[in-house]
Amino acid sequence: MTSTMAPRSFFEDLHQRVQLDAEREEAGHTAAFTEYMISVLTGAGEIDDGDVALFSARGMAASGYSVSDDGTTVDILVSDYEWSDDERSFGKIEVASHFRRVAAFAERCLSGRLPEMEDSLPAWEMSRRLADDLPSAEKLRLTLVTNAHVRGELPSVDAVGTLRTSVHLWDIDRLYRLETSGAEREPISVDLVNVVGDSVPFLGPKGVAGDYEAYLMLIPGEALARVYEQYGARLLELNVRSFLQARGKVNRGIQQTIQDEPRRFLAYNNGISMTASAIHT
Repeated sequence: MTSTMAPRSFFEDLHQRVQLDAEREEAGHTAAFTEYMISVLTGAGEIDDGDVALFSARGMAASGYSVSDDGTTVDILVSDYEWSDDERSFGKIEVASHFRRVAAFAERCLSGRLPEMEDSLPAWEMSRRLADDLPSAEKLRLTLVTNAHVRGELPSVDAVGTLRTSVHLWDIDRLYRLETSGAEREPISVDLVNVVGDSVPFLGPKGVAGDYEAYLMLIPGEALARVYEQYGARLLELNVRSFLQARGKVNRGIQQTIQDEPRRFLAYNNGISMTASAIHT
């Protein structure tokens, strides 16, 4: 999956951190690793916090979950953590198996046919919460977190119910890149030619030399929707309107145009502003 492999020293540091967390919390290593990855994903803007809840049964597995503040997105994590001094690697067969198991768990929760388990377990609370939240959600994100090096492409998965379902991977190499990048969040890089299927017409650059450049581009709405589907609100975190929601008069007007008169959106609005650290043409 990645071109930059985490060095042995990073693997050992993570190994030691999980050991210390497990001892402090009096938890198992997989639970401690999952808790750590939830904090990483929360800090990276991937999820809105989350809870650890380990569950494994025939054909099903889950390690934690998160529900977005607005309830539209549900994340379910599945952990593959091995407590060993030896580094591991695995490929697409093992990855596909993990995603099949967590998808099967999500399907059971969505249907209300909850897996049998003791009601005192955190996994019971997780399954009940998912049974309540999945029917009204729009998106389901399944994420595999592991301390192994993963090779191969991510598999495609069938939608769980009517939810827009996507799969994501955080292996030790991706974790290493994030923690050594010096950035609080993983950079977003979008290949517009690949997303749009053709080159993107633009005017520019304009702006102030040595300060900023501005471009005017025409990007199909479907392409923007696909990019937002992948990155969510992180894509707009430098745009003030992403924080205003529908409370302001202008934002309410924008939403009303989208709902009632979408063909007049361009006439009524100046477009969408995006901020980028670099553009390659």
